[in-house]
Amino acid sequence: MCCASAVTSATANEFNALPLNWASDRDLLAGLTVDDDDEHDDPVLRYADGRTVDTWREDYPFLF
Repeated sequence: MCCASAVTSATANEFNALPLNWASDRDLLAGLTVDDDDEHDDPVLRYADGRTVDTWREDYPFLF
């Protein structure tokens, strides 16, 4: 019996993830910026309004 469940970006919107159709949304892509002004931290992807795009989550509840 497998305990894994399907994970899609459509259900991740509550975490500021990119929407499922992000690759075809030219306005969304044009507004994305990368904040990389601190040499000690990883770059941060941001929406046009300044919100951070969650590109991954440490310890996300992946079930195997």
